[in-house]
Amino acid sequence: MIKKLFGLFSEIQETPSKLEQIKLEEPKDDLESVLQRDLFIAPLEGNLVPLSDVPDEVFSQKLLGDGFAIEPSSGKIISPISGTISSLFPTNHAIGITGKDGREVLIHFGIDTVQLQGHGFKALVEQGSKVSVGQELLYVNIDFVRNKGYSIITPIIFTNLSEGKSIQVTVNERVQLGQRNIVTIL
Repeated sequence: MIKKLFGLFSEIQETPSKLEQIKLEEPKDDLESVLQRDLFIAPLEGNLVPLSDVPDEVFSQKLLGDGFAIEPSSGKIISPISGTISSLFPTNHAIGITGKDGREVLIHFGIDTVQLQGHGFKALVEQGSKVSVGQELLYVNIDFVRNKGYSIITPIIFTNLSEGKSIQVTVNERVQLGQRNIVTIL
């Protein structure tokens, strides 16, 4: 009986425990994941405009948050960050993206363009879609929007910046679609 117990005990000693068999891996924060998390690119091509020059008080008074605007030269809109489409207005004129880090970005194409009821706008994603930085989100026929008498100035708003944080951009600068380093959060 003792031999059986000692034999069993030696088998138990030789068999690694379940905890020893599980290899705990440290979370990896490699350069690519840091870049994807922190990267913000120009969602449109055009000229940077300060929010104070946007012809809508909701944006110019920063009622939805701080940000900047772009007067676009084309209608292609890409995701400035990686994340999830948290809101896509039925008229496709505005889209909200929540980044992997929780940062919320609103792209509102034009001023009062909700009145177009979706005409001239084509969504390339759906609400709830996962998106990567640089992925196409919307296409807008800017000539149609202009010809209907609407401003195409497009506010890009950070809707949930921490208190005391602000956005810095070089206004009146021309930006290319996908250009990096256009905005600094202070």
